[in-house]
Amino acid sequence: MAIYHLEAKIISRGTGRSVVAASAYMSCSKLYNDYDGIEHDYTRKHGLVHQEIVLPTNAPPEWADREKLWNAVEEAEKTKDSRLAHEFVVALPIELSKDEWIDLLRRYINDNFVSEGMCADFAIHDTDGHNPHAHIILTVRPLDVNGKWQYKTEKEYLCKRNGEEKGFTAAEFKSAQKSGWEKQYQYKVGRKKVYMTPSEADTIGYERVSKYPKSTKYGRQNPITERWNSDEQLIKWREAWADVTNRMLAEKDIDERIDHRSFKERVVFQIKRAANLQIILAPYKIDVVLQPHYPETLLHITRTKILPCKLIAQEYSVSSYENGSSSSSIWQA
Repeated sequence: MAIYHLEAKIISRGTGRSVVAASAYMSCSKLYNDYDGIEHDYTRKHGLVHQEIVLPTNAPPEWADREKLWNAVEEAEKTKDSRLAHEFVVALPIELSKDEWIDLLRRYINDNFVSEGMCADFAIHDTDGHNPHAHIILTVRPLDVNGKWQYKTEKEYLCKRNGEEKGFTAAEFKSAQKSGWEKQYQYKVGRKKVYMTPSEADTIGYERVSKYPKSTKYGRQNPITERWNSDEQLIKWREAWADVTNRMLAEKDIDERIDHRSFKERVVFQIKRAANLQIILAPYKIDVVLQPHYPETLLHITRTKILPCKLIAQEYSVSSYENGSSSSSIWQA
């Protein structure tokens, strides 16, 4: 029976991971990581059905070699906690053949990721013939039209003009400076250090104590990167996997369908549409316990009974039966 499973992870140095190692494991290959000098050898791993690199048209053609692709990613990221890639693990319908799995993944990857400018590395695993699934690794730094990495975040200077403060990137400041905007620096005012513009400080004669201009804490994020990292976009990708899988199942005249919604969402949806909860839950063969006096209370369904679960407390995670999360973000480290 076809099931829905999509697990989204972030490959980050901050959690001790390497994208070269992740790709080597996924593709059952041997790759050398230039960043840390470690060779990752998974050639003895079993269960590989297919592996493939899919690139956007503006990516360097040599990146069809996964070792070159992921070493280019490792080289572009400078910090010890850099986010290197996104990783998805999806369950594949056992009703489809190997060639149909490949076609399904190519459709999903091209329509949702490569068309957006990401480089994709995917592999199909099926060790015992009962758990076919695919790993998909995606770049998180956008490419420009010439195939060069764009910035993820850019320094944003907090400038001032006539008492108004506004943020500008280095490129924006060049034109803003002509309109009277000035960067702010720290000046010694008594025993304190105060940010002000050079024109303000010069009229009073304050001494500048730092060469670094005032800026926002995290800089300005590339809008493309910001969208790729958002929970809203991940929800769309989760739904897209269900849609493309169901379309292929329909094309092959297979009656099975999958649903990207969590168990909680599906039950709440049914409750809203049905007058009798017992009828809805009859196929589950479970007891029914209602909490009609608490509008904020949802129903947590187990194999044998329903337990009250408040949305605020999230004492019992309903989404554990599907791939949701009760944390602030649905991306996993």
